[in-house]
Amino acid sequence: MKTPAVLRDDSPEAAALLRAGWTVAARSFGARLDGDRVDRDRLRALASGRVADVTTRELGPHDVDDVLALDAQTLDGYPGSVATRHEPFDRSSATPGPTRRAWGALTSTGRLVGLTVVDLDGPTAETDVTVVHPDHRGRGLAAAVKAASVLALLDAGVLRFRTGGPSTTSRSSPRTPPSATSSTRAGSPWSHPPPERRSSGPESSLVGRRRTMGDHSTRPRE
Repeated sequence: MKTPAVLRDDSPEAAALLRAGWTVAARSFGARLDGDRVDRDRLRALASGRVADVTTRELGPHDVDDVLALDAQTLDGYPGSVATRHEPFDRSSATPGPTRRAWGALTSTGRLVGLTVVDLDGPTAETDVTVVHPDHRGRGLAAAVKAASVLALLDAGVLRFRTGGPSTTSRSSPRTPPSATSSTRAGSPWSHPPPERRSSGPESSLVGRRRTMGDHSTRPRE
């Protein structure tokens, strides 16, 4: 079997492989938010959170050990298919910087229980990963850290936000905060040749053997 590659559903390469008898092995989904469509008041309400013992703030290099710990604690939450595979952080990828910023949700004791990491490319922000500790899911923490990140990056001049779907490093497909207006499209998977850079939109991974079906990916719980 050839090495799988990831393509957009609407790419000519994907259509050609489907006609040749290839099948979809895994899927991921993407969303885009344009800055001029943001409801800032709604985002501020989400960022402030509804959990009394948790606050959100931007993370810095001094938080790298906590980021690594939360990443290790949430590895089982990723689907793991070729379209959504997550490589565990190392100290470099876990360290926030000028073009790789991060926001966290912290308990009153200072424990990091929620995280979003965003890569910046000029006026575009691409979500690398958004995760919440298993013991704290269902409390709105993913929406809180995403909302905090969007507000801060808007103030920094970012014009568009992307999450999930094709990118150079595809990790998870966290939901866009409910205040954000976004568009989503399904993706599918394929084989040679993989594009050097995947653009925003539906992502798929095609297996390298005809008529071989892999498992469809699902989103990790927040």
